[in-house]
Amino acid sequence: MLRYNSDDGRNVAAANYINEGLASGQLCLYASVGAVDSVSKWHTSRISPNITGYEENVKKGNLIIVDFKRFFESVQKGDLIPFRQLKADLERMLAQRIEAGKGETMLVFATQRARCRRMANLTNA
Repeated sequence: MLRYNSDDGRNVAAANYINEGLASGQLCLYASVGAVDSVSKWHTSRISPNITGYEENVKKGNLIIVDFKRFFESVQKGDLIPFRQLKADLERMLAQRIEAGKGETMLVFATQRARCRRMANLTNA
């Protein structure tokens, strides 16, 4: 997980890493608290114009966008089930890609807002 002090720095890094991953045939995951929050000024519409073939890659399942908000809310309640389900879903997607000859690697770009004060310990997820 990378942490940036500015939204612009985070968005540039996300787009660059995702473009590199897509170009090399990786399954790419962009995960962020508020990733699809239309109220947030840094949601995916801020990075999507900088990701090559954004719409096409999302439709083809090459790029997955995950809003981590519900995940962090569940962790605060002691519930790791959403993280375990996400892990299982990603493992299944990667296995399907391997079977289809699309590659065996995954790039995960996860961000957090610099002003977040609490992070859960997910080492036992």
